[in-house]
Amino acid sequence: MTQKVDWKAKQVARMVEAWSEMDEHQQLEVMDAIKYNYALKAAKEVGMTKTVTFGNMYQVAIDRQKYFNKYEGFGSGLPYFDEATMGFREGEVTIIAGPSSVGKTMVAMNIVANIVANTLKKAVMITMEMTPEEVSSRLYNMVDKKHHEILKSNFIIQTELSVSAEHVKAIVKKHKPDILIIDHLGFLAKQETGELKAQTDSAIAKVKRLAIDENIPIILISHVAKTRSGDSGMATAQDLMGSAGIEQDSDIVIMINRPKKQMNPDGKEVFVKLEKHRTKDPNIKYKQVIILMKGVKTDGSYSVYNS
Repeated sequence: MTQKVDWKAKQVARMVEAWSEMDEHQQLEVMDAIKYNYALKAAKEVGMTKTVTFGNMYQVAIDRQKYFNKYEGFGSGLPYFDEATMGFREGEVTIIAGPSSVGKTMVAMNIVANIVANTLKKAVMITMEMTPEEVSSRLYNMVDKKHHEILKSNFIIQTELSVSAEHVKAIVKKHKPDILIIDHLGFLAKQETGELKAQTDSAIAKVKRLAIDENIPIILISHVAKTRSGDSGMATAQDLMGSAGIEQDSDIVIMINRPKKQMNPDGKEVFVKLEKHRTKDPNIKYKQVIILMKGVKTDGSYSVYNS
């Protein structure tokens, strides 16, 4: 029986042997050659990337001046979210975060379902926590029945227990949505290598790159750590679980909390606060507000919370 030869191992052994026989000057020459080859490879890769000049983009910049620090992007028709975010823009990542079971997914779905219903945009929801039946049941009660026909074909549900950033990219390439929800970052990060911080940094960076490359707004749901930095045990952006990179790589952070006692017997209230935004326009509402959810639906009306 002929024994299979491991040629790769043999080549490595020869290289190690040759290296050991070289003097210091020869070894430096070899290292320089390796660095040069890597530089050539990098140069080729740079040559394959797409670049534009400011001149190419000049008219785009002129056109966007009228929107500078003003409303631009997809509107949901829900007063607080449209007024606070000034629209969900292509290429941007919005984090909706908060403790477990406070209504993060419910709020995100309300926003996107209303965007689809009001603008006829196509949405994809990737959820690693709910079944298609659960998502569909919520959607059914989330918008008026007159909009159900629009949602039937324009709201796509992708449910997987384990999804990587590469998988998300493939889904977006396939369905070409106008807006994407990912529920949630924690599951996405687990598919990356390294410790929790490195996993989270890698996952959020890939989501941001996807938003830019595909020119779509992405709403990404995230949990917070068990510790709370806000008053009365409220979670803030400082409590985002995994890494400070979540806040750094996102464009908008909306924090969701739940009041200890419900003030309205007809529904469920959530505390909502815009923690980060692309602009410091004083007209943007950074105050904590109360939004009433009736079942799984909200009309987006709100009142400022005075503690």
